[in-house]
Amino acid sequence: MGNRISAMLFDMATNEVDPLKRLKKIREATRSSKSYGKAMPADQIMEFVPTEVAALAGRMYMRMGLSKLHSPFFNLIITNVPGPPISLFMNRYKLQRIYGLGAAIDGLGLMLIIFSYAGTVSLSVTADRNAVDDMPVFTDCLRQAFEEILEAVEELTEAG
Repeated sequence: MGNRISAMLFDMATNEVDPLKRLKKIREATRSSKSYGKAMPADQIMEFVPTEVAALAGRMYMRMGLSKLHSPFFNLIITNVPGPPISLFMNRYKLQRIYGLGAAIDGLGLMLIIFSYAGTVSLSVTADRNAVDDMPVFTDCLRQAFEEILEAVEELTEAG
């Protein structure tokens, strides 16, 4: 399918203590998001907005401080980038890991970049220090939440 881009607004169910219920709520919320099935190929978007124009607009937005004139539409971006399913090599050396990188943008507090590579998944975090003042605590919480969900799914699978 190539790279596809869509925007979804949904509840992250951060107030749900039970990991399986939390996962179910997130799944339902993302599936019911009206724009879920309306992803547009990235190359088609670039036909409408050339890279140079988008970059210029972004620089002007930040320089003029326009983010201070309105509340953000959202303050979290989560992106899922499927990488190569096989290992990559350069001069016979195997690439061990790939991590994503997000841009810091006015009004955006947090960006989570999920990247797959050769059967592994990495999660990178870009944050405004005013939005996330203790990054080690935040990443520990993410890791703990993931482990809770994984453990609950394993228990459910073992139970049959």
